[in-house]
Amino acid sequence: MKKRISTMLFVAGHLAEFGVGWLAWKAGGGKIAGGLEIARQTRDAREHERPRRTRGAAHDPAERLLDRLIAEAPLGNQFKGWGRWAEDSRERYRNLLAQAEETAVADDPAAAALAAMEGLATKPGDATLRSEATVRLIHWLRVDPAAAIKASFKQGGGPMRLELQDAALAVAMEKGPDEVGGWLKNDGTGFGTILASSLSRQMAASGDLAGIRRMKEHLDPQAWSAFRRMAADAWPLGRADELIAFCREEGSMVLMGNLASANGADGALWIGNLLASGKLDEAEQEAIRKGPMYAELMRKNPTVDMETRLEVLTAYRPGMNREEVGAEIMGRDVFDALRKEKDYRYAFRNGVMSADEVLAEVSRQLPHMAAESPDALRENVFRGLVKDDGARALRLLDHLPGQEKWDKAMAAAFSFDEADPQSLHDYLRAVPVDASPDLWRKRMDVWMMAGAEIHLRLGADYLAWVKQLPEGLDKDMASYALVSLLGSESAGIAADLSSNIRDPKIRGMLPTPP
Repeated sequence: MKKRISTMLFVAGHLAEFGVGWLAWKAGGGKIAGGLEIARQTRDAREHERPRRTRGAAHDPAERLLDRLIAEAPLGNQFKGWGRWAEDSRERYRNLLAQAEETAVADDPAAAALAAMEGLATKPGDATLRSEATVRLIHWLRVDPAAAIKASFKQGGGPMRLELQDAALAVAMEKGPDEVGGWLKNDGTGFGTILASSLSRQMAASGDLAGIRRMKEHLDPQAWSAFRRMAADAWPLGRADELIAFCREEGSMVLMGNLASANGADGALWIGNLLASGKLDEAEQEAIRKGPMYAELMRKNPTVDMETRLEVLTAYRPGMNREEVGAEIMGRDVFDALRKEKDYRYAFRNGVMSADEVLAEVSRQLPHMAAESPDALRENVFRGLVKDDGARALRLLDHLPGQEKWDKAMAAAFSFDEADPQSLHDYLRAVPVDASPDLWRKRMDVWMMAGAEIHLRLGADYLAWVKQLPEGLDKDMASYALVSLLGSESAGIAADLSSNIRDPKIRGMLPTPP
C-alpha cells in the first residue's frame, strides 16, 4: 500500500491553503505585526524582479541578512486563538469608546460621519482618518443606526466598510449585544451577516452562552445556523460541557466538531476522549463523526494516528478509496509542515537550507510519517520544493532505482505550469531524456501542457523566451508545442518557430516539415 500511495502523491495536485488571515489582521488592529511580516509580504513580488539565488551567491549584505531572518523566523502574524482575538478586540473597542467620549458630538452626527468617511476614501490607509470615521459612526449609530448602516454601504462600503463594523461592535460592548440584535436582520446591505460573524465569536470567546441564546430571536433559521456554528468555533475548550448542553438543546451535536477543529491538536485529543467517555449516546457520537468539521480535523491533524484518520475520511468521502485518501492526507501534512514553523521553501529557494535539512525539519514535525512511510515523506517534500530549485531538490529521490527516480522526476515537471518558464527549463536540464523508454514522450507532454498554460499567462513574452533558448532538445520541444498551439491562426510565427527546430524526430512531427 505504501508504494501505491507514494505513486499517487505525484498525481495529486498541490493542496489548497486556507486560514484566518483576515481575522489575524483584525486581531492586530488592522496593523501588520513587525518588519519581518512587511518583508514577507513584499517577498513574492520581489522574486519576479531578481534572479533566484543559490547557496553562496553574492548579493547585498543587508538583503542577505533579510533573507536569513525571513527564512529562519517563524511565520509572522499567525492567529493566536479566539480568546486572544476577543481580548484584543475588546481593548480596541474600549479605546474607540474613550475617543468617542473625548470627541464632541456634532450638531448633525450623520453629516459629520459622512464627511469623515469621504475624507477616509481619499486616504484609505490613514490611521487617524480611520479612527475619526469610526468615532463619528459611533455617534451616528447611537441616534439612528438604520440610517448609518444604509448610508455607509451606499457610500462605498459594501463588505469592506470595516469602520462601521468596528463602530457597531463598540456600541454592542457599550450597551450590550441585545441592543444591536436588530442590526443582524437582513436589510439588503449584507451588514447583518458581517456583524454576526464577529459578534458571535466575540460572545462565544467570552463564554456568553445566555447572550448567544438571545440572538436567536433576531435571526432567521439559516442565519441562526451560521451564527451558532461560528460561536462553536470560538467557544473556550475548557468550558466544553456548557457547549455540549447547548448543542443538545439545538439538536446539533455536529457543532462539537467545530469546537474540536478550531483547537487543533488539543481539540483532536479532547474530542477523542469525549467520544470514548460514554457521555454521549450513539446517535450523538455518530452525528459528530459524520460532520464536516470532524472530518476536516482528521484531515489536517497529524497528531491523530493514520488508521483513525483513514477510517473517518474514507467514510466521509465515499468516492475515494483508502489509498487515495492516504495520499491526500500525507500530502497535506507535508504541505503544512513546510510552512508551519518557518518558511522552509523560502529558505531552500535562497540557499539558506539544503533539501536534506528541510527534510530533517519536516521529519521532526511528522515523526509518525517519518517512521512508517519515510519514502512517501521524502517524495512529498520533493514535490513541495521542486518548483523552488528543482535540480537541488532531485537528491530527495536518490533512494529510488534509476528509472523510477526519473519517471517521478518527470511527473513533477507537470506542476511547473504556473511557474517561471526558466525554472522549468533549468529543472528539465537536470532530468536525462533517455533514462527510461517513456521519458522522451513525457518530456514532450510537459512542454505541450505546461507550455500552453505558461503561454496563456505570458503571451508574446513566452514566445520571445522560447526563441532565445540555447539550441537543444528542450528548445525544439518548446517550439513544437507552440507551433501546435498557434496553428494556422499565426502561420507566420509558427513557420518561424518550425524553421529553427533541429531534432529530426520533432521535425518529422511538424504538419508541414520545412
